[in-house]
This record gives sequence, structure tokens and C-alpha cells, in this order.
Amino acid sequence: MKPLEASSEPTDDELIDRLKAGDRTAGDVIVKRHHRLVAQAVYHVIQDLATVEDLMQDIFVKAFRKIHLFNRELGKFTVWLVTVSRHEAINHLRRGKRSRHVSLDDADPEGGF
Repeated sequence: MKPLEASSEPTDDELIDRLKAGDRTAGDVIVKRHHRLVAQAVYHVIQDLATVEDLMQDIFVKAFRKIHLFNRELGKFTVWLVTVSRHEAINHLRRGKRSRHVSLDDADPEGGF
């Protein structure tokens, strides 16, 4: 039986430490590694592929800006990233519902819109 070789790929924890230190290439690796996971989490909430694609970049940018809030002692990075993704998807839906409301000031006094 062939022994397992050590992976040359950095762990998520190593990438997070590098990202916190300002290494943008670590973010690129995280995106490549976890883009499908994020897409699945967002699609589960939104169920529209075009919208999922639109939100992906925003989600990773927000996650990287908030990376200082991630605490590995409280859980795995992937769980945190999925939570951020779902919250952003829900917020997107909420923003969409708010934008569909018509102000009473804009309503036609004759009863139409």
C-alpha cells in the first residue's frame, strides 16, 4: 500500500492567516477552492442561477472584508463561509421585496398606479 503524501496545498487555516495578513493570492485560492460550495448555498436560497452568479463576487468580497470576524475556535471556515453566503442571499431577497413596494406618494389619486 502506498503511503499518503503530504499535500502541497495550504490548508484553509493557513490561507485565512495569509488573507488576514493582506495576501490577496490567498483569497484567490479560497475562491477557487470554495466557489461551488458558496454557489450551492446561495442557490438553495435564491434558486436562480443568473442571480447566484451576480452575487458570488459580492459574497467573497464581503467575506474577505469580514475575515477578521472568523474565529476558528468556534467552528470550521466552510461553515462560516456558507453562513455568510446564505445571509447575503437572504438580504438580496429582502432588498428585492423592498424595491417592489410603491410609495403612496407615487400612487395615482384616481386609484391606479
